[in-house]
Amino acid sequence: MEFEEFFRKATTYGPYPYQARLAKAHRLPKLLIAPTGAGKTEAAILAAWLWRSLHHPDSAVRSATPRRLAYCLP
Repeated sequence: MEFEEFFRKATTYGPYPYQARLAKAHRLPKLLIAPTGAGKTEAAILAAWLWRSLHHPDSAVRSATPRRLAYCLP
């Protein structure tokens, strides 16, 4: 399943370009800077973690993605 389809099923709208790039990248950035309302939560959960661990076409990326995600709110 392509990331754009996965994202659309989860959210009912398409991803921002940076979210798609994040999902498809071979390495995750150390820091993600985006303004309020730019979809950082979706980027972290759907792109950087869930899709990469389940559907990324490169098995090396899937196996390198952590099995657990700790999400902390203020």
